Amino acid sequence: PVLDDVALYNEIRAARVGAVFAIHYVNPVLFDEFEKMGIPVIVLNNNNYQDSFWSVLTDDVQGAYDGTRHLISLGHRQFAYAEYERPDFCSVVRDRFFGFTRALEEAGIAFREDRRITVDLRDEAGLERRIMEVFCGTDRPTALFVHDDYFGAIVHGILTRLGLRIPTDLSIICPGDVLDYSEPFFPRLSTMQIDLPLMISLSWDLLLSRLVDESARVKVLKTKMQLVDRGSCAAPGGETRLFPDQEQQPT
Repeated sequence: PVLDDVALYNEIRAARVGAVFAIHYVNPVLFDEFEKMGIPVIVLNNNNYQDSFWSVLTDDVQGAYDGTRHLISLGHRQFAYAEYERPDFCSVVRDRFFGFTRALEEAGIAFREDRRITVDLRDEAGLERRIMEVFCGTDRPTALFVHDDYFGAIVHGILTRLGLRIPTDLSIICPGDVLDYSEPFFPRLSTMQIDLPLMISLSWDLLLSRLVDESARVKVLKTKMQLVDRGSCAAPGGETRLFPDQEQQPT
């Protein structure tokens, strides 16, 4: 294969780095070249390449499973799921939906495939159309699991414009916790939080492990997501248990 990012290759070689930590980004040809040169590569949060490169990942199956279990524990039995196409991150899309459906199956809750909303992120008109199809009838879901909170903020805005109250009419939970919730223009979404500080710490541990034993096989570490309750989840038809400015941080 041809090295397709010569500029990055030259920049890293010129800097004489001892290791590369890559967040999300993976270029297999480039990274293989670094490994041959004796520059270890540690990948953070890209599940697609965990068989090829030493990686520290968030456990997307667990995060979606536990988030869905939280909604079930509040009494929800009618669910919808919203995601967007991510061809470069197909593993995370697959794993989060699997964790969601696994929780429902264990609770004996059937999921209707017509309530799975999958759209192009740029197609907001198509997203609004699908949301109206799922939520504007009399037999509508009471809980919505969204692929991540970036997408969740978009979905929340559409639902609000349609007159649905969160969480009285509909509970929402999302993995990620990537938004800056100190900003007033972001909706208060309950999330399954990615533990970035722990991922960074484990990345250093993996690097040290590689330096001690260069012959070791590829290792993958996964971190657990934790619930951060910002009040977008409640019992069906009920009110939130927290005021909007209160947050239940992981312990």
